[in-house]
Amino acid sequence: MVYRTFHGRDTGVLSGFTGIYRIEVLSHSQDRRMPFNKLHVPQDLPASMCHAINDLLHECLVETCGVNPDDFFCIVSRYPADDMIFHPTFLGDRDPAATIVIEIALLAGRSDEQKEALFVDMRNRLAGIGFEPANSIMFLIENNPIDWSFSPAGSVKSVLGRSNG
Repeated sequence: MVYRTFHGRDTGVLSGFTGIYRIEVLSHSQDRRMPFNKLHVPQDLPASMCHAINDLLHECLVETCGVNPDDFFCIVSRYPADDMIFHPTFLGDRDPAATIVIEIALLAGRSDEQKEALFVDMRNRLAGIGFEPANSIMFLIENNPIDWSFSPAGSVKSVLGRSNG
């Protein structure tokens, strides 16, 4: 299934949204289980770093979790440092003012081993671009095809069901 492509800065399409967004969904493969990434970052983190982090995240998802390389979604949400409240030593030392949160919503089905590999791989790649891996918190939200909708045609489950049947 092919969806339209859209990316850029907010132009009023997403009412009330003030961050950078990039949505590129070119195809969907049921066996690849697409993700939707959200990066929660300090307001002063450069856009180039946000894009680099999301590009690395997408590469990790493709390599460790079997995500379709063409299924690419991300929203970057920026916050003033005072609005990002993180314990500085919970399960590791971090700089709360520089910490990012990587939220990944994806269709259920990955093994614990794939998830662990994703976390390890992503932190290794963060270090490779000069971002301190300890200043990252990552979590996954798993759901089902009925929980996603990209068009007036309905849920991913109903759309793919129609196109496959």
